[in-house]
Amino acid sequence: MPTVYIPSLMRKFSNNRARIELRLTQRTLTDLLSDLEESCPGIKRQIFDDAGVMKQYVNVFVNGHEVRCLDGVSTVVEDEDEVFIIPAMAGG
Repeated sequence: MPTVYIPSLMRKFSNNRARIELRLTQRTLTDLLSDLEESCPGIKRQIFDDAGVMKQYVNVFVNGHEVRCLDGVSTVVEDEDEVFIIPAMAGG
């Protein structure tokens, strides 16, 4: 089962869990994030905008590779993969 690491800012959607292992129903990142939404209602809106596009300030990594440099939300996810959701930090 792939492991999804939840950033602290989004843990209110995961019952404060830092990581979640999900059974894959399909094999793409889109499918994995849809499965994550079932376990953590509301988290998908933190990652995608209303048009279904990944928000510019949210980065998702699969095994240390940023998905925008791979196949985006069509990136294939395997059972042993690690997926990190990392919102950009700003401030000064």
